[in-house]
Amino acid sequence: MNPELLEQITRQEKFFAPLIATPEGATFTQDELGGVPVEWTTPDSGTTHLTLVILYLHGGGYSSGLAKWARRASSRLAMRLGCRVVAPDYRLAPRFPFPAAHEDVLAVYQHLIGALGFAPDHVIVGGDSAGGALTVSLMADCRDRGIPLPACGLINSLWADIAMNTPSLDDPMKNGFDIRRSVVEGLAATLLSTGGVEPYDPRHSPVYRDLKGLSPLLIQAAGRDVCHDDSIRLAANARAAGVAVKVTEYPDVEHIWILNGTHRIRYPDGGFEWYDCGIEPEEAVTAIDEMCEFVRLHVEDVASSLVAAMPHLGEWQLVPELCIYQYGEVPESGRYVIEAEGESLRFMIEWTTADGASHEAAFGGRMDGSRQSVAEGSPAEFSIQRSGRGLESTVFLNGERVAWAQRLTSAQGDLLSTVQEGVDSSGRSYRNFQIYRRHRSD
Repeated sequence: MNPELLEQITRQEKFFAPLIATPEGATFTQDELGGVPVEWTTPDSGTTHLTLVILYLHGGGYSSGLAKWARRASSRLAMRLGCRVVAPDYRLAPRFPFPAAHEDVLAVYQHLIGALGFAPDHVIVGGDSAGGALTVSLMADCRDRGIPLPACGLINSLWADIAMNTPSLDDPMKNGFDIRRSVVEGLAATLLSTGGVEPYDPRHSPVYRDLKGLSPLLIQAAGRDVCHDDSIRLAANARAAGVAVKVTEYPDVEHIWILNGTHRIRYPDGGFEWYDCGIEPEEAVTAIDEMCEFVRLHVEDVASSLVAAMPHLGEWQLVPELCIYQYGEVPESGRYVIEAEGESLRFMIEWTTADGASHEAAFGGRMDGSRQSVAEGSPAEFSIQRSGRGLESTVFLNGERVAWAQRLTSAQGDLLSTVQEGVDSSGRSYRNFQIYRRHRSD
């Protein structure tokens, strides 16, 4: 790696250290594409959609930020869509003057659709703040150079006007949160300080760019953000140019809320520091879910990829004579149904015991390894994820694991085995093994 780039990444890691996470359920690896250092995010549950890739561009005003900062978003995107995400450490100003960042982003995109063989209509480009502007400019640069465009763009907390003509920059309410006008002024000044850079250049200020012919755009705007109006302005311009655009307002969150977790910014004695407020906004998950739905809408085979890759789906009949139970009532018959809806799974179990009593249980949620509440206000949580050929679920009570189950199908897909272990309500540990046969309607 270029020593200057290595120094850049090292310096940014120190500044963004509170925001760099290593979320469970994903693996992060370093690589280089087109001469640009990148970080790949791969879901631990398996890449179910090998032909899909997301190119994610971090923000930071073209003079700060790094790929590792994007991990909260990249891991959630990777796990929910079953694909890989690549985030470049593009060159930053002022050491690397404009248009270094744009050149690096284009180089990575061309490497994806060239040497790595990804079809452009299966490449998604997304980014936050200045990374959102890079997303738009990458599409426009491809259009101008005759390079095939990506399938769609995902933009969060857009910063798209270095000329500082955004009305929300002067909104007193919006200046009371994480990013203030003074911060934006400082970032703009740093980019312009290298010389030969015009504030109205449409490559870094895409609110002034010709947007005709761009791919569909999802634009997510934060209500507590001085850059808010850039999202609205660019969306209006894109619509006027005939681009398909969806704009979603998130009124109660702050700039780049999908990356910062529980951390916020405060300004003690005119300074600047990160602090942990203890709460990640629910909208951090909601926004990623919306991005995934947008991808499914614009990439033809992504919506069906989960179902196609899941041999566990369907209706299964219990084979009692092949089951082993540590203790308790032994079912005489039973039915197990596993269904998929988008990226979510639903489990429904029915069984009858020797005394003739019937029982049933059901639950469901996202298959991304994240902890999800059993019910509002409940201390119980669960998670669902792929693990190799297995389909696992875990139940947590007050943060402690109390139950776990794994489901495997036979090579022919006609048998389903399940292993359940945990602690029951009386405190006893158990481990059960069941075999189901696929139900045939004929």
